[in-house]
Amino acid sequence: MALLINTQSNGVTKMSYLSQVKKPTPQAPVITIVGFAGSGKSSLAGLFPNAIFFQAENATSVFETMPEHLQPAFFPQLPIANAKKNIKTSDVLFEQLRELMTQEHDFKTVVIDSITALNIMFEQEVVEFDEK
Repeated sequence: MALLINTQSNGVTKMSYLSQVKKPTPQAPVITIVGFAGSGKSSLAGLFPNAIFFQAENATSVFETMPEHLQPAFFPQLPIANAKKNIKTSDVLFEQLRELMTQEHDFKTVVIDSITALNIMFEQEVVEFDEK
């Protein structure tokens, strides 16, 4: 049964809040895995469905002993910023993200390994490209 309720206040017609009620839309979860070095964070993330890794540090060796059909995919490791060569870590990461968002693929899980290493790379980029 659909019921649209309009109310008037000061000569202005307003739509009822009840008529605007919606069911929740499924959203992809954002999960942060925290732990000490070597505790299995990358290994766990690699077990998520069709994972692809953005590598701020080399994460491929963790999966060398897994059967190939179970191994996650990896973008090339992000470069360290270099002003002389005009290489920015952020530009490479954003280009990888852009491709992931605009091209057809079967990936269902995005992993940034590790966010701590990525933060350090961004800080290095800021320092490297500072004109002072």
